[in-house]
Amino acid sequence: MGDQSDPKTRPRNHDSPTRTAKTQINGSCHRWSPATVGPPFVPTVCPFLAEQLPEQCRCASLPTEAHWEYACRGETHTEYYTGDGNAALHGAGWYDQNSGITTHSVNDDSKRRNKIDLSDMHGNVWEWCLDLWDDAAYRRRWDGITVAETYELDEQHGDRSEYPSRVLRGGPSGLSAYWCRSACRTRFRASDRYWIGGFRVCLVRSPLSSSDSPD
Repeated sequence: MGDQSDPKTRPRNHDSPTRTAKTQINGSCHRWSPATVGPPFVPTVCPFLAEQLPEQCRCASLPTEAHWEYACRGETHTEYYTGDGNAALHGAGWYDQNSGITTHSVNDDSKRRNKIDLSDMHGNVWEWCLDLWDDAAYRRRWDGITVAETYELDEQHGDRSEYPSRVLRGGPSGLSAYWCRSACRTRFRASDRYWIGGFRVCLVRSPLSSSDSPD
């Protein structure tokens, strides 16, 4: 995955998602319930979403940590996709200096989008990722890692405690700008429920059908 302090060594998945959903799921910033959600809720949501997917998408799931960071950075190498420093974050996300220490509605154009047209990637709520927590994840992953290889590393090195932790990214509305950086990562146990936790869904592209093949 590269050195966490060096954004130029970030991993990128070859299994790139079609898009990452722009709607976070959280009690006060989404119309869905329950009020707080974590990975146990995701299997219920994703099959429901899978039934609504366009033909070119094969599944809906949580993004891997590499998917999430690629989507967040949007081709940038700065602390936030709007630049470096608190002033840059102010226009991109909700954090302790502008949020009123509460969550806010998402995808309403109150915050700037990145170069790949995603918004609200910084702040507001921590976002769950598929990966089990691994302290050394950035040293074990490489540019071009596939989802299958991510699973293998999870099996070998991920948290295997009785109550395993999974990765969260993005930062919440109640913490400082430091925690909302593109590179920042933390963990919660999969069974945890907090008002500062939510997620967005990654839609994965299907293989080309015969009708999609070039002439």
